[in-house]
Amino acid sequence: MSRQVIGDYDPCPSSSYRPCNYNQTYQSYGINGLGNVWCHRGGGIAPGGSFYYSNADGSYFYQNSDGSRYYNNGNGYSRYYPPPQNGQ
Repeated sequence: MSRQVIGDYDPCPSSSYRPCNYNQTYQSYGINGLGNVWCHRGGGIAPGGSFYYSNADGSYFYQNSDGSRYYNNGNGYSRYYPPPQNGQ
């Protein structure tokens, strides 16, 4: 599926993707050949803005507009990375 610009609705194709369960607005999204979903949620201080990946293996990764990040492997391991301090 190619990148698409969308309106104010959840474009993600399945509620089985955990991050897509949240009522958020997405600017664009895509699905690769492995069934992994990415959604771009807007700009921010972090390179690439705010986005997440929701993978077919159950793992997912968030990057928030403040630069903080969160990873969950879908098997009980998760890690939060706080926003950078003073632009570092």
